[in-house]
Amino acid sequence: KIRKISYELLDSMILKKVGNKKNCSIESETVIESLDSVIPIMVKDSNAGALDAALVCANSYAEYCTGATSAHQAQKIAKVLVKGNALSSSRPSTTKNANSLVLKLMEVGSDGSQSLHLVTEILLTEGTTSRKPKLVSNSANLVLEAAHAFGAPSLPLGILSTGIPKMLAHINPGVRDTALNIIAAVCVAVGSKDPLQKQIDDMKSAQKTQFEELYKKSTLQPPKIGLRSQRIAGSNSPPSLISPEEALAALKTSKKEDEAKRFASRKDVNIFQGIGKTDYSAKIQLPKWSEVVGALNILLELGGEKPYKLAQPSSTVNYNALVSDLRKKLSHTHFAVNSKAMEVLSMFAVGVGEKMYPQLRPLLLPLTDLLKDKKLTVAASNCLDCFFGNVLSFDHLLDKDDSLSIAVNEKKQKNVLARKSTLDFLKRCIERRESAGKRGTLNAENALRVASLASQKLSDTDANARAAAMDILRSLLNSDDDHIVTKVESVV
Repeated sequence: KIRKISYELLDSMILKKVGNKKNCSIESETVIESLDSVIPIMVKDSNAGALDAALVCANSYAEYCTGATSAHQAQKIAKVLVKGNALSSSRPSTTKNANSLVLKLMEVGSDGSQSLHLVTEILLTEGTTSRKPKLVSNSANLVLEAAHAFGAPSLPLGILSTGIPKMLAHINPGVRDTALNIIAAVCVAVGSKDPLQKQIDDMKSAQKTQFEELYKKSTLQPPKIGLRSQRIAGSNSPPSLISPEEALAALKTSKKEDEAKRFASRKDVNIFQGIGKTDYSAKIQLPKWSEVVGALNILLELGGEKPYKLAQPSSTVNYNALVSDLRKKLSHTHFAVNSKAMEVLSMFAVGVGEKMYPQLRPLLLPLTDLLKDKKLTVAASNCLDCFFGNVLSFDHLLDKDDSLSIAVNEKKQKNVLARKSTLDFLKRCIERRESAGKRGTLNAENALRVASLASQKLSDTDANARAAAMDILRSLLNSDDDHIVTKVESVV
């Protein structure tokens, strides 16, 4: 009773501070000094009556106090709501106030859609995976409500992509239906199924039929509420409807931002801390190819989740011995060992980056030589793609010694498939240079060197190699950089 009265008093203090002002924002400390730290404690109250009063107060706090606009604070409160009784209560008033608080925390975030993303992530990763049936269905419904309230393109696509499949497979048919409605809302908003095509493909046949019906009958609607940070100053009106093209672009941008922030927050994985606890050292020396593949799989498992983020080389982190093992396995008699070794080398290139240059640069030509084996062409191509941008730059690819000029030289590389696949690799480097990594930059001088190399290969005796060289020149001429185009035209 005392706690309930205290929460009611605190709510009245907030409302008194606001007075009759509209669109008012007050500093949390002007109510009580520790208000931001008190709110998360209040909303995990175990008493039903006190919890209702706490949620009413928290809603006022979210509506008016600056502390609630912090994405970190929104995340903190959302976690308490999921772990406590607020979102799993069978009491209608509690559910109503808790849901209102979740949506309000999403709405008022000052950092664009960051609060919305963090709260949605908690709902999907902790709410919909809970053992509490009420919490699961409520969390799923809140994600759908958020899609309608703030616009489906505002939702975090990366988190949706991993959370939706679990909802589609849930034992509760209501949760499955909600998942279908969320997918439909996103697809209708962006005018395409592409963002969630994989999740659609993985649906059961009955779900696909149901989804198609939802998709056809759904119409594009503007956000019911909209994020406060995106409204015109002084206006309570939600943002106007944006085109599907703009929505798709926003969704893709949001996904990239979420992935970048999540990647930055992850800790580096030190595989050497776990390798001693495995039988890698013994297996890698065994003659049986399947045992060697098992040893290499151990390294991949130690690398953790993708995209890889491994510890940088130091006095205690030395990749030399492992790379030496892998280089030997590139010449193994079984293609499965070769492919798996290249997969581990790719992990090092992506996970460690440019500091692996001393170990990985000498492997450029051995990898291009492996392109001649049809069983290894795909694996070697993928490995080379991982090297470029992360470890190797255009300067490295175009060196006078041990570079691609040797790999495509008909006198030194007799195999047509190897030459053609190497030229295909160079074309991919041009096309994906902006997304390949820090070392993917192409300047006008290097473009000239690439064009010169490609023009020389127009006289290759093999038609496929000549066609690949022509494709390189086309890619360069299609560049948005006028300096690059001018340099290439001088060669052509």
